[in-house]
Amino acid sequence: MNSKERKKEYDAKYFEKNKEKRNQQRRDYYKANKEVEVKKRRENYEKNKGKYNETRRECYKDINSSKYKNSKLSTWKRNGIKILDNTFDDYNSKTHCELCNKEFCGVGGKSKHNKKCLDHCHLTGYPRFTCCYTCNNYLKAIDSKRMILMLNIHRKSCLII
Repeated sequence: MNSKERKKEYDAKYFEKNKEKRNQQRRDYYKANKEVEVKKRRENYEKNKGKYNETRRECYKDINSSKYKNSKLSTWKRNGIKILDNTFDDYNSKTHCELCNKEFCGVGGKSKHNKKCLDHCHLTGYPRFTCCYTCNNYLKAIDSKRMILMLNIHRKSCLII
């Protein structure tokens, strides 16, 4: 082991060893200077508020941007959806719900009015189709009842044996 490797190993151990100490020092400093820190954070937020919100809006205006695509894909993966090669392209190309045939509206944010959703099987995780928020919730309820039924069948079959 050469000296550079030993130094890296020592630095890593030292960093982990003193991590809690540094965190405690930060907490103590924040408690002692809470008003000053809160004021700094508020000023910084107010100063940059427009810039951050504008960049976020611009990112989501262009549905073909890589930021929008990466955001959608990471959200789907976090929700347990297995992503296939053409999932995002199929999702983007749909303009109407495949179940009730309502047109998706462009209302975003907290409004769920005809919002576009990617429906998936809650057992396997594979995407099925693109539908509106209302239809997706209806299918989610059916899937959860199906899972409960399958668990009950499994439990009863285990008790018989």
